[in-house]
Amino acid sequence: MFQDIMDLIKGRDITILAPHPDDEVIGCYSLLDVWNSGTVVYFAWNPQRKAEAIKSGEEIGHNTVFSSLDDPGIKGSDVLLVPSIADNHPLHQAVNHLSYTMKANTRVFYSTEKNISFEPLPEEMVERKTKHLNLFYPSQRGLWDRDQKYVLFEGFRTKDYETFAMVSFRFEGFHQWVDIPSSHTEQYLKDVHRHLFHCRVWVEQFHEDRDVEYIEVKRAIKTFAEDFSRNNLIGSCEMFADVLRVFVKTHYRGRRVKVEVVEDGENGAFIE
Repeated sequence: MFQDIMDLIKGRDITILAPHPDDEVIGCYSLLDVWNSGTVVYFAWNPQRKAEAIKSGEEIGHNTVFSSLDDPGIKGSDVLLVPSIADNHPLHQAVNHLSYTMKANTRVFYSTEKNISFEPLPEEMVERKTKHLNLFYPSQRGLWDRDQKYVLFEGFRTKDYETFAMVSFRFEGFHQWVDIPSSHTEQYLKDVHRHLFHCRVWVEQFHEDRDVEYIEVKRAIKTFAEDFSRNNLIGSCEMFADVLRVFVKTHYRGRRVKVEVVEDGENGAFIE
């Protein structure tokens, strides 16, 4: 993911829209670590945080602009780094909306809250990032001291929404409800019985040109499900949906996964 973004923005005019001072480091340090030009635009600050942002910018080597939602001070950039709409903070969402009034040949979305797919940073980069934050943003240190996600992970995407490959299949399996309460009216469920399980699986895609190929995904997951059912009772739909989720997460690392398992096309479970 990081290398794809690096290749995309290399040698181009870049502007990071940072709702608050420190957002550019928390969300984009892997880019700043190898970037010594461009502009960071801030939208909310107090005197202390403004002074911190200026010193941080001088250390990294980028231009620093203090702006507002009413008058952003820039009309656009070749590449805009924008907070993702998936982040919950109202100002982050407002800056996201504002970005669409600016001209940009490429938009790249980042998340300080890690609400989009992310990757762990290399250990040595985590050390540099933590040192920079502690040195230049001491007023906010409690944030990453309390939750290491702010220094350990980063993620980027070129679309501000999630795209999933979806596959569906059916297979025959058997299960039973061993611990059914004695008061339950459907006591036959305690016996081993057969269903035709209908499954749908969604796997996150990082680009829109068959990032994961549907037929290959379907074949791999269906083969696993059939092999599992020959050697095991399925358990509940919820249990088997989780079995499929773990299988898919193992084979398609770093991607979001959703799974649906339904008995005979009627009743079942959904995991997101």
